[in-house]
Amino acid sequence: AWVDTSADMVADFCRENAIKVPGELAVVGFNRISVEGLSPTRLTTIHAPWCEVAQTAVALLVEQIEGKTTPPITILPVSLTQGDST
Repeated sequence: AWVDTSADMVADFCRENAIKVPGELAVVGFNRISVEGLSPTRLTTIHAPWCEVAQTAVALLVEQIEGKTTPPITILPVSLTQGDST
């Protein structure tokens, strides 16, 4: 799911409808914003380093404005926090 809150809702829906998470469905969130205790499922989530994303985006934009060549693709590291949903 794009954000952890959506992934939490999917996991809650599955629990309410007897769909086993992770047995029948794996649920992964993004942004590492789940708040512990709001959902009985400890969510697996991916975390992006947003400060680094912003700094890189601004630096690339400045380079483009200055007429410099920038790479067509920029890949930044992410981290996975393993939970009970996968």
